[in-house]
Amino acid sequence: MSEAFLGIDTGRQLLVVQQASPEGWHVALCADGELLDSTEETTAAVVLADLQAQGLDLQDSAPQEAVVADLWVQILPMVDHLKHCLGAFVLYGPHGSDLEEVFARIHLLVESLQSEVTLSVELAGMADELNRRHEELNLIYNTNEQPDDEDDEEEALRGIVANVVDYMESDSSVLSVPSRDIWLMESSHDFKEADYLEAFEEAEREVLAYLKRTRQPLVINNAEELQEFSFAESGRIRLLVVPVSDDREEIIGGLALIRRAEGQRIANSDKNLLIALSRRISKVIQVSYDPLTGLPRRMKFERSLERAVAGLKNSRERHSLLHINIDGLSNLNEQFGIRTGDAAISLVAKLVAQSGRKADICARVGGDELSLLLLNCGSKVALAKAEELHKVVAEQPFLTGRTRQSLRISIGAVSISQGTSAAEAMTKASVACGIAKERGGNVTQMYEAAYEQVEAKREEVKYLTLVHQALESQNMFRLYAQPIVPLHDPDADPHFEVLLRLFTEDGEMVSPVDFIPVAEKHSLMPAIDRYVVRNAIAMLGATGILERFPDTVCSVNLSGQSFGTDSVLEDLQPLLNQAGVPARNICFEVTETAAISDLGGAQYHIENTRKLGCQFALDDFGAGLSSFTYLRVLPLDYVKIDGSFVKDMLTDDIARTMIASIHNVGHAMGLETVAEYVENDDIAEQLKLLGIDYGQGFGLGKPEPMDGYLKRYTSREHRAHG
Repeated sequence: MSEAFLGIDTGRQLLVVQQASPEGWHVALCADGELLDSTEETTAAVVLADLQAQGLDLQDSAPQEAVVADLWVQILPMVDHLKHCLGAFVLYGPHGSDLEEVFARIHLLVESLQSEVTLSVELAGMADELNRRHEELNLIYNTNEQPDDEDDEEEALRGIVANVVDYMESDSSVLSVPSRDIWLMESSHDFKEADYLEAFEEAEREVLAYLKRTRQPLVINNAEELQEFSFAESGRIRLLVVPVSDDREEIIGGLALIRRAEGQRIANSDKNLLIALSRRISKVIQVSYDPLTGLPRRMKFERSLERAVAGLKNSRERHSLLHINIDGLSNLNEQFGIRTGDAAISLVAKLVAQSGRKADICARVGGDELSLLLLNCGSKVALAKAEELHKVVAEQPFLTGRTRQSLRISIGAVSISQGTSAAEAMTKASVACGIAKERGGNVTQMYEAAYEQVEAKREEVKYLTLVHQALESQNMFRLYAQPIVPLHDPDADPHFEVLLRLFTEDGEMVSPVDFIPVAEKHSLMPAIDRYVVRNAIAMLGATGILERFPDTVCSVNLSGQSFGTDSVLEDLQPLLNQAGVPARNICFEVTETAAISDLGGAQYHIENTRKLGCQFALDDFGAGLSSFTYLRVLPLDYVKIDGSFVKDMLTDDIARTMIASIHNVGHAMGLETVAEYVENDDIAEQLKLLGIDYGQGFGLGKPEPMDGYLKRYTSREHRAHG
């Protein structure tokens, strides 16, 4: 290729070769069959033209000889390490000359030039490969797998598909995930999509079946490799398709790269890069879609709901929202196991999704909760649809072992008008569904028709809406810190509990007593726990307090709901790594009642989290049906004695005795003890006498904003432990 000679002074080289040749001999250099340079360009051009007219291949890798116009011509190829011809020297002179003498004089010079040309080609190839790898890295690491809250995941997916066309020398790229109703295609400006559609679209099911059967990418470079597919006759494309999977590693679709048949062959590097991009696509889909049902998750549904409301052009237009809850699902789980409960959810989700029109949107918004957005439908149509769902679900056979069950659902319905927020609509529908369940289930309750009951729950609606808004906002939730004071070591590093406070947009604080029960009722505690854990760890790492106080302990409360399958603890290690916070500086607190309500789940998550290095405390011990057995069964580091004993210990001997008993048993098991509700110095002094390790309460320190608490410590004159 002519590019191979860039950077080489061919004129100088040819002059040296010419000087080494006998009188009457000349030399030309050619590549790609074209003359590059010559000591006698006019004569050389004539010789080359005559050689080509005789049919000699100037790109042949073997030496050739010919006679042209009484000139004796010798063609000496230059080859690379793969024996591919890069170009050729053409020596020509009087017929009958001593060729051996010519070769003896210039052989070494020709080899020298060939080495220089070969090296240039290899370096150019290496540079091209490095540029290609650089572009591939940019393609992978600049691809967003976690769309921002305000972005639709379709834009993230479309960006990846477009990058395949832009970066991978493909004429077109297609993403097909039928179970998620995803089909995206991007093409280069000069590619006729009809070429693809004729060749491949009809056989899309075949390709997806191949991916599911083999779990391997499909690579087609020639017509012979197409034979097992129905589109074999076309043979006009090169095709690479890699699987797209869900978070259970089940193949749900494919990502395709398409090139014209005359385009570059599909190589292993193409396959590996497309696999990396398909994994990114899988991540985006997993964020937005529920793996059990294939339906959109809550976050995606809320974005769709917001867009639908924004699309209402006047106050007369209405959408309707149905919130659907499966009655008795917890009983199914207890009697027949989680798999049976999952099967019930999948079945109902399928029936609900099929009942809607193509434009309607169905989503799984909670454990056993579904939402169906009926676009441009008033309340009358919504009620008719709800009654249809009751009938369809009840008549659908559902087997548990050998028993035929009849599933039932409760439905809350709300009419949505212009200006309604997604959080408000979903809250009202959820409240109406709760009223339907209180009525015995298997009924539909319109929010507007339950006005008196709703009025009684107005506070619940208000707090639930606030919680939803706070989870989407950056400043409504705020973290506070309350010190946990060592009673026998005043110079110990900070130990504090993280407390969550909720503020309205007007700056008014909402008591946790008001919003936490509402969040628990509507299964929002895992989301709240994620917020607290993520932000507490980030703040701990950002302030630099651990550099000065390496034994700091940050205690974070966990709800019992966070011990489920979507536990915040499963994603803990990346949060710690990102913030640079050692696991040993984090202690999780779980209440006694939450732990024993799912003892197996609590044991599992506590054991796995302690393996990372985190600590655990059993909170409010003594407040419920306490048993010292739980202290032995659960792998703990601290036991926190319920404040109901502590605040009365100065006047109640039984309370004092209970505190002493918990402390003695805890110490015998290697646990440190923390007394809550320490309201004054007298209580603190009595706790010291009993040997209690830590105290917490207004008498020792009130809650304050966590950032201020940490800054106060980092601004002190204090030497870090060595």
